[in-house]
Amino acid sequence: MSSVKDNNYFVRITTRDGLDDLQKGHNGILFNVDFNSWSYIKKIFIRAVAAPNALKFGMKLIDSGFQDLEKFWNLLIEEQGQFVCDEQEKSVEIDFIPWARRIFAETIMLMTTNRHPNLLSTYYDRITNKNPQKNLYEEFFDRLSIASDCVQYYLMVPPFIRNFPIINIYTNYLYKNMTWTRNYTYNLVKERLEEIESIDDNEKLSTDMLSMLLTANKSNDNNEKPMTNEEIGDNIAEILIEGVDSPSNTLSFVLYYIGNDPDIEQRVLDEIDNIFGDGPDFNVTYEDLSKLEYIEAVIKEVLRVRPVTATITRFATHSDQIDEFQIPSSTHLSVNILSLHVHQNYWEEPTKFNPLRFLASSNNEKETYDKNALVYFGGGLRMCPGRQFAMTLLKMMVVLLYSKYKFEVITKEPLAQNSINTQCKELKIRIRCLKG
Repeated sequence: MSSVKDNNYFVRITTRDGLDDLQKGHNGILFNVDFNSWSYIKKIFIRAVAAPNALKFGMKLIDSGFQDLEKFWNLLIEEQGQFVCDEQEKSVEIDFIPWARRIFAETIMLMTTNRHPNLLSTYYDRITNKNPQKNLYEEFFDRLSIASDCVQYYLMVPPFIRNFPIINIYTNYLYKNMTWTRNYTYNLVKERLEEIESIDDNEKLSTDMLSMLLTANKSNDNNEKPMTNEEIGDNIAEILIEGVDSPSNTLSFVLYYIGNDPDIEQRVLDEIDNIFGDGPDFNVTYEDLSKLEYIEAVIKEVLRVRPVTATITRFATHSDQIDEFQIPSSTHLSVNILSLHVHQNYWEEPTKFNPLRFLASSNNEKETYDKNALVYFGGGLRMCPGRQFAMTLLKMMVVLLYSKYKFEVITKEPLAQNSINTQCKELKIRIRCLKG
């Protein structure tokens, strides 16, 4: 695909396909049909999460969040843990999904809004009955997940079905939730704007994405129509949704596949030991993460068999021809990622989970793959701009988790939901501390 403004396949899906009803389609990165608006937001997004300093800042936030996670897990093990079989250390059973979502949510919230929601501590207090009430941040992130479902629902279900009696009850529930979420992000924007206006020295501004959007929108160097506060809020909500759902689902599947193959788990542990040593306490640097070839291969293999999105769509603005296929203008095209990633024409033993296929060389025969057959972060002009950020944080989380804990996967098969996005809905695991 060309990366120029007149790219024939820039539009992912037209606004009339449910996006207009949600006041989407002309802001954000995912579904924006306005090239100028999309490219403007993308530039700010890349500055906020893809620049080297941003990657290192994200690592710092993940490390801080993991320290909180470790504290609460150790408390759970101490308070609720049991000795299983002949184990010498206590272990406790948990659902990994809520914890994964919260550690990524705290990181993304800090990077986008400079707000610390303390989701890990409030979740721990709730499940241990120390404080069973949800706070406003927890309600917001729960509603963000429903807002994501709402977008998928509006894209997949035609209006006449959405408005059908009885079904319209669910439609109204999703829409009201979207309205609540939108109002919450609007208030975040207003609060941050007031904070910015009260600061005389711009050098004292934080480098979160919301501040970047507000200051860039105020200066408006490109002489374009400024975004409204509501549009900025929608952009932030979109980034929070994708920044939480995708990495938390992928990390959960990583634990599942590692935990179900002792050989893969041992290679992961060996790589961590080789790079960081066999002690539990070490500092993870960006340069260290670049050396994690096998762990990156594991993550890629997870993204092959459990891709973030089940399909990608494009809209042909003009007629085109690809090989022998004639494509009329205004045609919607869809690529079945799930099928592509396990197609026997492109993958050797496609149903086998085998991270070695992504290594340049191994003790076995060198394995190669068609890079066009792996679309785990999208492709072309609309490829995910946060792909490097996501891979960096995922590798760091694998290192931190497996250097501190021993995991036993209890769930036989992850409860996964494949619609537009692939979601891991539950992953029961047993955790115990590794001896220092």
